[in-house]
Amino acid sequence: MPRRGNGAEAAAPAAAANRIRVLVAEDNSVNQLVAVRLLERLGCRVDVAGNGAEAVQMATRLPYSLIFMDCHMPEMDGFEATVEIRRRESELGLAAMPIVALTASVLQEDRDRCISSGMNDIIGKPDSRPNSRRRCGAFAPQDTAAA
Repeated sequence: MPRRGNGAEAAAPAAAANRIRVLVAEDNSVNQLVAVRLLERLGCRVDVAGNGAEAVQMATRLPYSLIFMDCHMPEMDGFEATVEIRRRESELGLAAMPIVALTASVLQEDRDRCISSGMNDIIGKPDSRPNSRRRCGAFAPQDTAAA
């Protein structure tokens, strides 16, 4: 006789499909791990890019609900990556994906550069769970913000 579930098994794939997809562009492996664990606890599906060039490629292939972009990475920094993502979105007529800068810098010059490169918001590292939850909720599509 087949085993009957309580409905949770059927609900799990639907819930996973409704989670927002977040890209974390970060070169430091410890920061990657912290960000992934924090965002997964908030219910996000998380992909990781180790540098700006990878982030551009990944953002070109998949629509992300939110991108957390480290500003200082090898190969291509977060500023250049954001400019390139914005260029491609414009060229292809795509809606702009929200990009939030991750930076340990407190210099106003760096914060201004984040905004001028096309980033939507800035958070300092390390970030707290309430700040991450607020950012995910603010930029998530309305039908998935509670997921």
